[in-house]
Amino acid sequence: MTEDIDPATTALVLDEEELVTEEELLAEGEEPSQSTKNKHGWLVWLLIILASLVAIGSGLNVWVQRQILDTDEWVEASEELLANDEVRGALSAFLVDELYESVDVSAELEELLPEDLSGLAGPLSAALRGPATDGVDRLLSTSAARDIWSTANRAAHETLVAILKDEGTLVSTSGGVVTLDLGELVGNLGEELGLSGDLLDKLPEDAGQIVLFESEELDTAQNVVRVIEWASVLLFFLVVALYVGAVFAADKNNRRVALRNVGWAIVIAGLVTLLLRRAGIGLAVDYLAEVEAAEGAVNAAAVIGTELLKQLAWAGIALGALIAAYAILTGPTRAATATRRALAPLFANAALAWVTSLLFLYVFMVIIPAFSLKRWGPALVFIALFVAGVEIFRRSVNREFPDASLGDQWDRVRGKTASGWSSITSGRSEPTGTYDLDQLAQLHREGALSDEEFAEAKRVLLSDL
Repeated sequence: MTEDIDPATTALVLDEEELVTEEELLAEGEEPSQSTKNKHGWLVWLLIILASLVAIGSGLNVWVQRQILDTDEWVEASEELLANDEVRGALSAFLVDELYESVDVSAELEELLPEDLSGLAGPLSAALRGPATDGVDRLLSTSAARDIWSTANRAAHETLVAILKDEGTLVSTSGGVVTLDLGELVGNLGEELGLSGDLLDKLPEDAGQIVLFESEELDTAQNVVRVIEWASVLLFFLVVALYVGAVFAADKNNRRVALRNVGWAIVIAGLVTLLLRRAGIGLAVDYLAEVEAAEGAVNAAAVIGTELLKQLAWAGIALGALIAAYAILTGPTRAATATRRALAPLFANAALAWVTSLLFLYVFMVIIPAFSLKRWGPALVFIALFVAGVEIFRRSVNREFPDASLGDQWDRVRGKTASGWSSITSGRSEPTGTYDLDQLAQLHREGALSDEEFAEAKRVLLSDL
């Protein structure tokens, strides 16, 4: 059959012979040659795995730093705790217990009751515990109580951070003990129960106080805080350096694949962090809930306290997926080439390309709440990598489709739409195989066909000769 092929056609086939990539060989079921394999694959994977493990540790470190040492994050979490029914119920029971321990409610009721009913003071005092707890729950739901709660948490946390960062003295901490002072809420509760002002004035100073920190191990705590603050910066840049090193350690022809693997590795690291968070919440409930009734409150507190860690994990998943998508988009597949061809008119106009890209960046950072410009170092690195990636992609697309324009793209879309509608209304498909080899070669040179599309069309055409 080959004797019937025209010599000119044969010459054209030889002229248009393409270099087969590893992906094309694998698609055909053939084993790639040694020259197309990544000679440093072991090093690439070593760096990726190491970077992913460090990334998980870095995420946990950032969570501790922002949740424990950032007052705004602490107050926000405390407000979410107060809004939770389970936590608010546990706090209500604590405040009632504090009032009963600080004040002899039974004796106070005995003075108020008539002499012949004074024997009911004890049972009445016990019976009031339940309604008092419900009353405190309602009290804590008011805006005034929320303001007292937030103010107390902010004051306590600012004192705690000043001590841990060695920015102040222990004078304001009552002998080196940092407390969350809820005494005002205890006083409000007494007023709700009708206790006299003289009696409430006798409440001990430590009524309603929750100890947050004791200075017995102050030096150790301050050293740990210093390590956390330094590690939050160093670990981030170490992760970036390891991932970048993994990409450049790959052979030049395999760097896109290495970048894709980096993206998927970041996704996996984020998923592992979510699993660690879930396991940590379970352990917190098992070890901190002394009675079954407290399990709900402990679980709610653990979920709220690790919400920032969940946000960081999802931010990593989103970032990894974005990197993997970028690597796939720059690849040789038919879908990637078609997408680049569709985007080519947009990226041909630099101003329009950058406005669109920066708008995408803004939306991405708004949707992913863990991205914070307050941590300017990581934010600048992320923005710089994004800008570099967009510029590299823009120049590559412009080289691949130099004559792309919005008008041509609109005509192509309109033509395909009209053709598809015509096929639907006529009840038949458009005929295929109407191009000869010269036309295919021309379309390939103009960029209308990708390397894979041209190779497949040529194979089909030659098989029919």
